Amino acid sequence: FLAENVELPEACEKNGIVFIGPRSEAMRQLGDKISARNLAKKCHVPLTQGSEGVTSFGDVDAIVKEIGFPIIFKAALGGGGRGMRIVMETKELRNAFVMASNEALKAFGDATLLVEHYVPHARHVEVQILGDNYGRVIHLGQRDCSSQRRYQKVI
Repeated sequence: FLAENVELPEACEKNGIVFIGPRSEAMRQLGDKISARNLAKKCHVPLTQGSEGVTSFGDVDAIVKEIGFPIIFKAALGGGGRGMRIVMETKELRNAFVMASNEALKAFGDATLLVEHYVPHARHVEVQILGDNYGRVIHLGQRDCSSQRRYQKVI
């Protein structure tokens, strides 16, 4: 999606065009799930248990022993549901890791994954906020994006 591509706001910023959306530095930091997790920790935002980036299956066992099943693999640089696999038990672990890392590499050019505790039946709620360069901020409401197919919002 062009709206999720950091090159769009960067090009607008370089050419003096007002981009209605996040600044490029915010997109860059939050588009990388590892740096987004680190920022959330720094701001004391509650998170599920999870890992830093993992590139080797050898690192997965220790992480899973610490956080327990179920887990989810997520592409560190991913979005749109690509590079994600839910794992309920040990026998699924290796195959899910290989599939998620291969998909992440193909889609994003980087096979790095996060391992996080998976929360079944969680809700996906987004809060819409709009601010300007003068400090004015308004809340545009919220939306429940829990209806998904293959990690993509349906409604």
